[in-house]
Amino acid sequence: MKGNVEVIATLNDRLIEQHTSIVQFATHSFLCRKLGYTDVADYFKYLVHESSEALSKIMERILFLDGLTSLEKMNEVTISETMEGALELASLDKLSVIAGCSEGIDVALKFKDYGTRYLLEKILIEEDKHLSTIETKMTQITQRGAL
Repeated sequence: MKGNVEVIATLNDRLIEQHTSIVQFATHSFLCRKLGYTDVADYFKYLVHESSEALSKIMERILFLDGLTSLEKMNEVTISETMEGALELASLDKLSVIAGCSEGIDVALKFKDYGTRYLLEKILIEEDKHLSTIETKMTQITQRGAL
């Protein structure tokens, strides 16, 4: 199925975001494990898995629309040396991905691509859940110190 160029471009932007997230979360998982925060490390590992799933679904959609994927591109990866900083960066990452999904939904609606809209809405819902969990972990750290 031949997809709209703008829809494919916004899907590629979402693909790049997920690719960047995977690298950032994997690095922070290793960092947190090294620092002894195994529960936070495990959560980052879970986020790697979730981002990989989203990346896969976005890639499938791009290919379904006869587009080309942009996996060779990646946004700048920011790494923290602390667990608290890693969670803060994860929060910023999720806010950016949520904004990108919202933008992508608007583009999909503009071109009446309801399959892409549905996909991005599902990803947005999951990203919002992750953001809530990250914010909860950050609040716990503030209230009682490191986890």
